[in-house]
Amino acid sequence: MISVDHTTQPGGAELALPRIARHSRLSWQFAFLEPLTGSLPFDRDASILAPARPQGLPGQMLFLARLLRAHPHDLIASNTLRAAVLVAVLKPRGQIHVQLLRDGVSSDSLSRLKRLASHFVFTRVTKILPNSSWTGRSVPARFRGLVSAPIFSPSGTPAGVRTRPSEEVQDAPLRLLSLSRVVEWKGIHIVLEALSLLAPQVPSNRIKLTIAGDALMGDQGYVERLHSAAAALPFEVVFMAHQHDVDPLLDRHDVLIHASTRPEPFGQVIVQGLSHGLSVLASRGGGPDDLVRDGETGLLHEPGDAAGLAASISLLLAEPHARTLMEEAGERAAEKFSDINCVGLLDQQLSRVMVSCNRCCSPLSPDLA
Repeated sequence: MISVDHTTQPGGAELALPRIARHSRLSWQFAFLEPLTGSLPFDRDASILAPARPQGLPGQMLFLARLLRAHPHDLIASNTLRAAVLVAVLKPRGQIHVQLLRDGVSSDSLSRLKRLASHFVFTRVTKILPNSSWTGRSVPARFRGLVSAPIFSPSGTPAGVRTRPSEEVQDAPLRLLSLSRVVEWKGIHIVLEALSLLAPQVPSNRIKLTIAGDALMGDQGYVERLHSAAAALPFEVVFMAHQHDVDPLLDRHDVLIHASTRPEPFGQVIVQGLSHGLSVLASRGGGPDDLVRDGETGLLHEPGDAAGLAASISLLLAEPHARTLMEEAGERAAEKFSDINCVGLLDQQLSRVMVSCNRCCSPLSPDLA
């Protein structure tokens, strides 16, 4: 198996790769079209292929073409749309190409050019592996026969239920956490708007919000608007930069809020919140519909609905026992999305593809054959 990715920057798709390397029972090589920067936490024994120096597009294509010609019988799994386009153009005739679909093929998620590129790729792949039910449904109907059941992305969550230390403190603030890139569609402004709706009825010492993340796309105007909105609230709001290790941050909070204004393709941070025993409040639609059972393992609200989010926060404040039950149920549900389970599903699906194409994969675990 060869994974191909165009970048080594640590986005959600790229962070899944070291977890696949760690837990897969298949033999993998991980190819990147730019030099390694050390920002992806691969174990030392992982097999990594990357150019030694930065390359322009012609150099990247030459690097990839040589790689594909050297491994004509290996299954190629493209991890990003750009990688998928290049593999579709350059792969030898008959080589198995699987696309790990990380985003919805809809106007809300992709530009027209990227949707056209996706359609081109779909005409040249053997199988499409979506990261959620919604992502799979977003594939145009004429390509739907190529789509597998959802293969959830490994999110850095261990198997087994964590034991979270109890911190019962009378009248302690409800510690809310927003953990995402700071871009408008992630809906951080919706969180602040929800708190402004609660301000007239909730004492200022009952809520504390942490906003963790960087404006990777350089949208400083949006960041400034968030700071202005936060300053107008009576509640404490703390801004933090992107956290490479989110576990300590999650352990210091009670509630994870994921307020995307458009469907989230998957939602790794939701899995992380569930796994850490936090109450999870998320926008309905996209991956969260797979991850959260509304009212049982978390609470869902309509995208962009600040009043609905405010009602969810108010419920958690008013009913601590119900909150505890929901957190416990969410932590148990997160087991389904542990890294070892997600990678196991990926192994099974890729092995089926290989068998259906009359190829063999070595080494292949007997229970996957």
